[in-house]
Amino acid sequence: MRSFVTATLILSFIILVTICNSVYVSARVDEMLSVCEKLKSDSSALLTDELISRWQDCRDILSLTTHRGEIERAENAVLSLEYYIDTPADYSTQLSILISVLEHIGSSQHLSFENIF
Repeated sequence: MRSFVTATLILSFIILVTICNSVYVSARVDEMLSVCEKLKSDSSALLTDELISRWQDCRDILSLTTHRGEIERAENAVLSLEYYIDTPADYSTQLSILISVLEHIGSSQHLSFENIF
């Protein structure tokens, strides 16, 4: 009986951590996507710096559960935004790439039946 209780507690802990991860990733991705939406209309250096700061704040935690390739793509797009801030066409392209990657990260970490199986 003791092993059953232990297994139940471990399973409950795993489920709780999974739910917390899903909520955290969704919240951070939504924050960054809202800044990206603002950047579509106003590509200012201040908003770009805010987006870079938000990315750097959550990058390490996101990398614990997100595929490395997705993190690298997002990192490259974020760094490219800073580089291409004076070139509107390239800036817009990198912003679109970043939005796409963030949406993919959010959907892949969303807790759903499809993502479980």
